[in-house]
Amino acid sequence: MASPTPHGRGPHRGNGAREQIHLPGNTLLPLYTALGITLALMGLILSWPFVAVGGAITALCVYFWIKAAGQDYERLPRER
Repeated sequence: MASPTPHGRGPHRGNGAREQIHLPGNTLLPLYTALGITLALMGLILSWPFVAVGGAITALCVYFWIKAAGQDYERLPRER
């Protein structure tokens, strides 16, 4: 009798274990990062203080986004 998933491919492994999929939590940081980039780019046309504020917003958001992703990664199970 043929196996429904030949060579261990598919959602089931040979030992019956399923691999879990990790999705990051909800956050508004990507939106704020995009707004900071937009403000900085608008500042190239309007005024240099907009570039500074947009750059600062972008830098802070990227920092907190990376920090949150690192904390999320640390909470993952260490089975491998």
